Amino acid sequence: MEALKAEIERRKREREEAKAALTGGDGAKKPKYARRGDIEKAREGRLASKQEGENGADAGGTANDGRGNNEGNGNMQDGVQGRGGISEEEAMAKAELELNKKIPLKREEIIRRLRANKNPVTLFGETDYQRWERLQSVELTKHRDDTVGQRNFNIEESKREQEVKDDLSEEERYKKEEKAIMNSLEEVMKMPESNDYENVRKWVSKSVLEMRLAVHQESPVLKKTAMGRQKINLAKQTEEYMKPLQAQLKQKNIDSDLLAKLNKIVEFCKQREYKEAMDVYILVAIGNAAWPMGVTMVGIHARSAREKLHTDSVAHILNDESTRKYMQSFKRLMTFVQGMYPPADPTKLFT
Repeated sequence: MEALKAEIERRKREREEAKAALTGGDGAKKPKYARRGDIEKAREGRLASKQEGENGADAGGTANDGRGNNEGNGNMQDGVQGRGGISEEEAMAKAELELNKKIPLKREEIIRRLRANKNPVTLFGETDYQRWERLQSVELTKHRDDTVGQRNFNIEESKREQEVKDDLSEEERYKKEEKAIMNSLEEVMKMPESNDYENVRKWVSKSVLEMRLAVHQESPVLKKTAMGRQKINLAKQTEEYMKPLQAQLKQKNIDSDLLAKLNKIVEFCKQREYKEAMDVYILVAIGNAAWPMGVTMVGIHARSAREKLHTDSVAHILNDESTRKYMQSFKRLMTFVQGMYPPADPTKLFT
């Protein structure tokens, strides 16, 4: 209570001193109202003069003159801290600590890297060290997720060709790449087919390489057209999207029901029964369960025919983005193989 009274008295005294300063001390008639800006200006001038007096006075005079001000500041700090804030000394110490921190990069370099990452150069009230910390956070969290969004494989291939510079001519480079594809295809043909994992993996690897070879053997004139660039893009995209499936097959870390369906599709494609393979693919990609799929308990009673719910009725293609991509690429391989090895009976083709 005493601190509150002291604070009220101090503010009254400051208000009266400010009004007296506005009149100039010549006894003129005081104005009825005072502007806030004038009061603040008078207060700043009074604080500046008091600071100068404290710096020029001796230790004893300084202690005597600043006793009342210290009491007022202490009361103010008690009031502020009582409201859950921080004192003025703590704020100044924190600001001084921020300034003393060393930044390893120049300010121009930090700004350049923030702009390169498409981030604002300075946030409101941000210090240089806080800007440096924000740059570190941006660069640490920046990563490339290949399973989200779409990529332009033509642009990536052109950049790769610019980075890899050699003295080979266009014809020599063409023969070298064709030879590399043929060697990879020969290695794939030697892969065993002792189980479903190896059977599906071998068919996928063989089909991907055959698609690459077919696109590679197109005429240079056709490759420069929009249709040719689209074929190249689809082939590279298919090869990229099938890598997660090939890794799962190699590690034997794939759902058994999904593996059985994929193996059935592969066997139908080998027998050139493409329409039957398409029926199995639709069953895998879409499923035959009513929405919401997989709900077995909606209350205290079990759903009827619960034992009939199986993964056949669940849409595997909707599980995650990576699965969706390699299943769509699997369908693309089926279409390519159908054109590469057509059946004798045209009714066995799917459209």
